[in-house]
Order: sequence, then C-alpha cells, then structure tokens
Amino acid sequence: MAKHVNKLTKNQNLNENSISHIDQVKRAEIKLAAFFAEHNVAFTTDHLTSLLKNIFIDSRIAQDFSLTRIKCSKIVKEVIAKREIEKLVENLRFSILIDERLISRIQKLCALYNFYHQINNKKRNY
Repeated sequence: MAKHVNKLTKNQNLNENSISHIDQVKRAEIKLAAFFAEHNVAFTTDHLTSLLKNIFIDSRIAQDFSLTRIKCSKIVKEVIAKREIEKLVENLRFSILIDERLISRIQKLCALYNFYHQINNKKRNY
C-alpha cells in the first residue's frame, strides 16, 4: 500500500512540475482576473502586483507576475468570457414554438421558448 501511495505522490509531483513556469504565471494571472470579475471588483491591479511581489519574495511566480488594469480587462474579455460562452453553447439546448393567429382582424404572434441547461438540469420557459 505504501508503495502505491509513494508512486501516486511521485505522479502528482510530475504533473505539477510538468507545467512550465510561464504557464504557471499565466495561470495565476487568469485566476486573479477571474476573481476580480466574479466578485465585481474594480480592475485596479497595478498596486496589487507590486504588493504581491513584496509579500511573496521567494516565489518566482509572484516575481514574474504582472497584471495591469488593461491586461486584466483583456484576460476577462478575451480568455474567460470566450470560454464561458463556448461552455454555454455546448450545454444549452432550446426549442421554439410559434403560434400565429388572426383574431378579430388583429394578427397575433405567440412564441414560447424552452431553454434546457444540460449541466444544471434546469428547464426554463419564456
């Protein structure tokens, strides 16, 4: 059993070490940008970057980390938003029912939209 656990620990260390330093820095920048977007915090990250470098002196990731207001905005718009839209399109199914009638010389159009999100298993009618 100990041999199996030891092997598993070595595999986990290999996976963590297989990510390049540049990718680790990018990952940190994306995660912080996602935090700002999720919590509706202003993208005033210029001072935070220097603070993180000052706090985490021994971290190579923190020293190479740079996230300005403009870069944070671009990450949210061009990376996070695009991926979220892709995920939504992959998992959202919908149908449309249209009923058109002429009632007392007034033409009426009724449309019923059914949206079903596969991951959340929720159905909504509009």
